[in-house]
Amino acid sequence: MAEPLIYTAESPENYFPFLGAQGQNLWQMAQKGLPVLPWWALSPTPFKQICSENEEELQKLLARINLQSRLSLEQTSFQLVQMLQELPLPSALKNALNHALPNDGIYSLQAYIVSENSDLQNLSQYIEARMCLPRQALEENLKNCWASLFREEVMLALDAQGLSPTDIPLRILIQKMIPSRASGRVLTVHPQGDLNELLIHATYGLKEDASSPLVESENYLYLRESQSWDLQVSEKWEQWVPAPEGGMTLSQVPIQLRSQAILNRPMREALVELALRSERLFKHHQALEWSQDAKGQFWLHQSRPLTNIPKGKITVFAQYALAKRYPGITSPLTYSHLRQRTTEIWGQALTRLGLLSEQKSEYQPILENLLGHLDGRVYYHLGHWQRLFQLLPGEITDLPLWEQWLALEDPLEPAPLPPLEWGPYSRDWWKFSRRWKAFRKNQTKEMAAYLNTRQAISDKLKSQDLSSLDTHELLALYSRICADLQAKQEVPLLNLGLLRVFGSLSQKALSRAGFENPESLLADLLISERMAAQHSASHARLQLAEQIQAAPDLHDFILRHQDDPDLIKRLRYSRFELFYTQLSAYLDAHGEPSPPSYKLETITKAPAALISSLLTLLEAPQNLAEQLQAETEIRTEAERRLKQESRLSPFLQAGLKHCLKQTRCSLQTQILAEQAEARVLGYLRQIFNALGEKLVEADALNHPREVFLLSVEELKAFVYGHGGLPSLETRLQERGDEARAWEHRHPRAYLRTQGPVSLNQIPQQRLKTKTVLAADNFGTQKPEAIFQAGLYGNTI
Repeated sequence: MAEPLIYTAESPENYFPFLGAQGQNLWQMAQKGLPVLPWWALSPTPFKQICSENEEELQKLLARINLQSRLSLEQTSFQLVQMLQELPLPSALKNALNHALPNDGIYSLQAYIVSENSDLQNLSQYIEARMCLPRQALEENLKNCWASLFREEVMLALDAQGLSPTDIPLRILIQKMIPSRASGRVLTVHPQGDLNELLIHATYGLKEDASSPLVESENYLYLRESQSWDLQVSEKWEQWVPAPEGGMTLSQVPIQLRSQAILNRPMREALVELALRSERLFKHHQALEWSQDAKGQFWLHQSRPLTNIPKGKITVFAQYALAKRYPGITSPLTYSHLRQRTTEIWGQALTRLGLLSEQKSEYQPILENLLGHLDGRVYYHLGHWQRLFQLLPGEITDLPLWEQWLALEDPLEPAPLPPLEWGPYSRDWWKFSRRWKAFRKNQTKEMAAYLNTRQAISDKLKSQDLSSLDTHELLALYSRICADLQAKQEVPLLNLGLLRVFGSLSQKALSRAGFENPESLLADLLISERMAAQHSASHARLQLAEQIQAAPDLHDFILRHQDDPDLIKRLRYSRFELFYTQLSAYLDAHGEPSPPSYKLETITKAPAALISSLLTLLEAPQNLAEQLQAETEIRTEAERRLKQESRLSPFLQAGLKHCLKQTRCSLQTQILAEQAEARVLGYLRQIFNALGEKLVEADALNHPREVFLLSVEELKAFVYGHGGLPSLETRLQERGDEARAWEHRHPRAYLRTQGPVSLNQIPQQRLKTKTVLAADNFGTQKPEAIFQAGLYGNTI
């Protein structure tokens, strides 16, 4: 059977391979009932026929071309184009067009090159495309499309590929056009890479030709998760309309329509549904072109895959709680340490609960990738966290509870649970509940043992002279600390689990008791536990300040040396040794009087921050008694309300009392655990600062703080010679360039990526104000200057 010269949406499925990419997409859309404008795809055969019938003359002209001569190329191209335009259309194609196409209406004409070679595909932009052609002008413009293959730039590009214009399979698509009320494009993901956003671009009138001047347009952003809209409505003055003689002409938008949104909400939602249907059909994100007729009916011109979005599995990342602990940019060194510790702690906790004993190898990749590091920021990998939460037996998985655990602002999407098998379920439930109850029973002893291990690590490190150690010994010390940290490391996590569970139960009970703001009431009931550690530190600082006030010579000594980084040493070897001992004891017990930093790269100013705080207290003494009295009154009032206003039965009231008791106990010990971890992290920070100094002495680094540009694994590879680090200088330059780029970026707190994560463009926040930095602030800055400026992390 002879190949047809024209294919349409009614062509049988066996002709599908001959349609070309655009024709295939339109054919599939039509089969699925999407409203596609009528179209006709032309076979390359007529062009091959013309080239074959006129081969001798074509080859004679092509042989004359001297590609080194611009004049020769121009003259021969002109002759070839003119020759193609003057040749008659093959009679078979002319008859097929007369039979297939109506004699009235307007049409668009597009041509594209079918090839696996992307360079050849890109030549389609040079092929003439026309809009709003009357039926009688189609045949002449078809020949113009073929003649476009003999343009100068096309022939040069083809010659570089060793091809001739006569070898090219040119596909031409004719499509019916309508006098559109509105037209535009839909991208089912945002061009900046946010998979949660769908973008609609709209103008009045006909869709713009690529060569046409732009008219005023609007953008509508659709947020898939919240199903809400962000509209950018503007004044519209002009629109494209069909010209009487063919083509398009500019026309004024009616005054009453200029300030209105082109598409109202029902129209936008209808367009979103069409776009999502196309996305589901092609199983990938799409770019669609659309028009709306005078009756409000939407018509699709085409749907193409968005090739800048990789294919594959969806991965969701979120910051939220992590943004408070690790604000802004987090160094590769901190992230590598955090990632390893997270893997170990969660693995040990789940193993202790009996949830990983038989499937640890299956979950190891999940444990190793609970976090992500994107644009220098730390994120939760939400899919992997949800997989961990679903390890809990049966239906105990309570998504709102885990959302609270991760401090998520957007709810988790429920993932399908495996079918419940009563045999394994009962065994898992029994094992888990037995071990969970055992921990609850011994919670106080467990936390005491954990705190003792952290204190032992701190005592060991306190007496360590880091300046006397070389690079090998400093990394060995870090490794030993990490090994020591594994002892009881799961205890604070299990304690936090108790705090979350009983805190959540307490809040639910308060809500059931009829209190309008149960979260605020719970905070008032727990105020003493939350502020206890702060009061202990405040009381100790007051005692130190009183000692300074009582000794004028000590006060004068501190004023003279308060900015000296060696103030502690000066105190130790002065006649104020007793004050030195008490000051050191405060730092060991409470750390610095600032919020603890969880970043290794944070520049701390101890003891300067503490000394400054003590001098401030001398000027404005802190009335600790008044604070304690105010907090006591808050808690007393909260307990009065609970007793007098609660609507709970005596049985439920007793349950709430038990939950509050457990919550208070867990909160007190959790605060102590976080302080202990912060102290150990402070010693690790000192180790890496010392390592940076040693690497500068060895001429490996230009500045000590460059050490934070490397991960723990890279530092070990460099110092111990493990390999895998091609060039330290190259790696530092790469990381420095990354850090400078990260400073200008503001990634969103919630990210959806697809396929390999690093192939995705990370969407940025929409900032209301834009800070413009001078080019020489970062463009010529060396990597070490980034850390001298304190750009990684906060200075405490």
